[in-house]
Order: sequence, then structure tokens, then C-alpha cells
Amino acid sequence: TGVVDRANHAALPGLLAGLAARPGACDLDATGLVVADAIGAGVLLRAVATRNGRPTTLRATPALLRLVTLLGAADVPGLRLVAGR
Repeated sequence: TGVVDRANHAALPGLLAGLAARPGACDLDATGLVVADAIGAGVLLRAVATRNGRPTTLRATPALLRLVTLLGAADVPGLRLVAGR
């Protein structure tokens, strides 16, 4: 929850590191993320891409979903976007 911006970009990859190893489908709830800049959203997409096409649902605010869509979410195999909040 909270904010992903320039002040904490470095922490995000570590928080998402377990995604790649998680077997099967994964549900990533980012609905509590109230602010995310393009760099943070890109880190999130790259983390999902490490799942190599395994089904991953990203639940997020409409604003974050628009941002990841602009950054190429459609090109990430297995990613499904779901609006929340």
C-alpha cells in the first residue's frame, strides 16, 4: 500500500522478487497503491514478466491500470488486469 515513486524505487524489486518463483496462478493486489509513477509501474510489469506467462492477475486502481497499459501491459504474457477500488 502507499506510494511508489522516486523516493522508494530501489525497494520495489526486492518486494516483488518472489513473483518469479511462485508456481501457478498469482493474484497481485495493488489496490492500496495510491500513487505510482511510470518507473514504479515499469518495475511492476518487469516483475510480472519474470513469471514467463504463468497466469497473473493485477488488481489495481483505474489510474494504475491506465499507466501499466500505456507502458505495455498487453505485451506481458499471462497478465490479466482487473480494476479495483
